[in-house]
Amino acid sequence: MSDQTAISAPFPKIEFWFEFGSNYSYLSVMRIEDEVRQCRKYGLRWVQPTTFPRLAVLPARVALLGAEERWIGAFCREVMELNFLHDHDINQPDSLAPLLTGLGLPAADLLSRAQSEPTKLRLREQTEEARCRGIFGAPTFFVGTEMFWGNDRLDDAFQWASQRPQAG
Repeated sequence: MSDQTAISAPFPKIEFWFEFGSNYSYLSVMRIEDEVRQCRKYGLRWVQPTTFPRLAVLPARVALLGAEERWIGAFCREVMELNFLHDHDINQPDSLAPLLTGLGLPAADLLSRAQSEPTKLRLREQTEEARCRGIFGAPTFFVGTEMFWGNDRLDDAFQWASQRPQAG
């Protein structure tokens, strides 16, 4: 899953590639928009999921549909909490529908579109792009062509981005 979070201009964007089933992605999703080992270190609650890693194809497809929408950050945080705080199967429409509705989104429409062939194809294409770019784990961040892997590298990516004016 890729999400681009803009850093104040004129600095470059940080690309954020993550997996809903990754506990280190959880740490980054929950703090990337605030720019701020450990849930205790970051003041995050944690419940060990009974299934780990948990399949997360459906929320990944929904996130693709919302990648450029204002609700993407809230959606991603809610999915992570559903998995890592409430120990729910995040790959089921019955788990995601109330979450989407709670965000004021058309749950039935989004879930239907998420399970459509075009969206399935988009996720396969994004997965291939990740492979081609050398992404080998989640979370991964890019500032331009510079790759940072792991939750513990989020701050390094922010620092790298803040020291380089945006090209163009």
